[in-house]
Amino acid sequence: MTSKYLLGAIKIVIFSIIALASTYIFLALFNGQSLPFTFPEEKEPTIVLQTIVLEDSINSVDLEWYSGGVEITKSSDNKIHILERSSVQLEESKWVKPVVNGDTLVLHSRNKYNFVLFFYHTPVSYLELQLPDQAYESFKTLVTSGDYSISDFDINRYNLTMTSGNLHVNNVNSEDMNITMTSGDSFFIQVNTNAFDINMTSGNMSFTGSISNELDIEMTSGNLDLDTSIDSPNQLNIDMTSGNANLTLSEDEGFQIAIDKTSGNFNPDSKLTRLNDSLYQYLDYKLNYTLDMTSGSLSINLK
Repeated sequence: MTSKYLLGAIKIVIFSIIALASTYIFLALFNGQSLPFTFPEEKEPTIVLQTIVLEDSINSVDLEWYSGGVEITKSSDNKIHILERSSVQLEESKWVKPVVNGDTLVLHSRNKYNFVLFFYHTPVSYLELQLPDQAYESFKTLVTSGDYSISDFDINRYNLTMTSGNLHVNNVNSEDMNITMTSGDSFFIQVNTNAFDINMTSGNMSFTGSISNELDIEMTSGNLDLDTSIDSPNQLNIDMTSGNANLTLSEDEGFQIAIDKTSGNFNPDSKLTRLNDSLYQYLDYKLNYTLDMTSGSLSINLK
């Protein structure tokens, strides 16, 4: 019984210290005062943990990374190059162990936890992945935090689940892109896809490129800036609980948009004709779009 009381007392002391420190930092920052300590600068990840070259033939990638970041680019020699770095010498048990399963390259980080408490955090790891210059059947990507980028690939199916962090997708062509985003910032630049499915809980997303067939947007909150004026989708379905969305569509395609709105603001381009409270039309419409809005703000621009 005594040990239970002692453990309880220790927990109370620890949480009291954390609460007092948090309160002090909050009040200091609120009043514009300087803190009695400085946050250490993040060290550059200059320590090379491992380099691996694979000559396996692959068609898909299964990637999970929990902290730090990943950069995916093309290789120049038709081989797979893997470079893992950190700011400290991580034990080998936390290094990634690449596996080729059939035609799929599996890369699941073993450095899983990024614990942060005030100015302390566990070391993170970074991956540089160079892949052969070819078309890929699928990329399945799960990222928790950190910085991620992929450039100059043709991928039939691109599936991304993102908890937080920063994502850059540049010059990627795809048949189907499915993005689930809890938070963070994502940038899709010169992306061309047949279908784009977005599920946003929060965070910020920007998109420029073309979506030729179907665009599905489900937003709980967050900020979305999407420009598909190069080639507007044949189908557009938007389900907004809250948040802010700004869509730029092609002025070459006529469409009709049906709106089911509880609250919020719908801001159509001046070129759209209002038929009634729940229906807008542009030109002799060929395409049918839908908007289901609980709250938030949506703007549609034509370019």
